[in-house]
Amino acid sequence: MFLLLAALFIGLPVLEIWLLISVGGSIGLLPTLAVCVVTGVVGAWLAKAQGGSVLRRVQERVARGEVPASELVDGMMILVAGVLLMTPGFLTDGVGVLLLLPPVRMVVRRWGQGLLERQARASQSRAQSFYFYTQGFGEPPREPQRRPEPDRQNQPEVEFLPPERAPRPPRRPRPPVIDVD
Repeated sequence: MFLLLAALFIGLPVLEIWLLISVGGSIGLLPTLAVCVVTGVVGAWLAKAQGGSVLRRVQERVARGEVPASELVDGMMILVAGVLLMTPGFLTDGVGVLLLLPPVRMVVRRWGQGLLERQARASQSRAQSFYFYTQGFGEPPREPQRRPEPDRQNQPEVEFLPPERAPRPPRRPRPPVIDVD
């Protein structure tokens, strides 16, 4: 995990700077800066448009009483795509554009779901050998002590009254009337 984070926070900026220098050397400084600014503006606009459509789908599913799980994941990916498109660099722009395409989001969502399912199965098998409960680590939960059943034979007889014979609650007293002359 440390290596992945190191590659992400150190390797990605180095690669982006190398790409910017290479492209800037080929097409010039101003066109390179223009491409970075245009992709940022277009990326923000596309993320807003895609996010609005996903928000409408979320609202429709909630109105039907369904859980909008895939729409929420799509919304998260659109947010990440918008951030990537507004980040200067060609590699992040490419990944951001790919995440804005619905077929790519569907593939990423299925891959992520499969990854989460595999991790859940692996953690479930590990959890069988190690317990964490409120009583502490490593010990299974204690069985709750059961109360003995009450003795039904010594219960008093209960008479059920029909509603017309049931006692009524007392009425609230009327407040005193204050007469001011």
